[in-house]
Amino acid sequence: MRLVNMVFYMLLFATTLAQLLFNPWNPLNFLQQTPTGPPYYLEYFKNNGYKTDDKGNVWLGEDNAKFMVIARSSYP
Repeated sequence: MRLVNMVFYMLLFATTLAQLLFNPWNPLNFLQQTPTGPPYYLEYFKNNGYKTDDKGNVWLGEDNAKFMVIARSSYP
């Protein structure tokens, strides 16, 4: 009888835990999304005189005439 009770409680515990962890309607967010930083190559281009932004774009020149070196998103 003890074995039956122990198996029953273990099964009850396992199903309760599974419902908490794998509930598709109200998931627990164990892996939170973290914001990413700028790409690693931006510091290299900044040190060599290029202009960069936080999106990952790298260009050369001023507002009147820009030459895109690396375009990761829309034109800055």
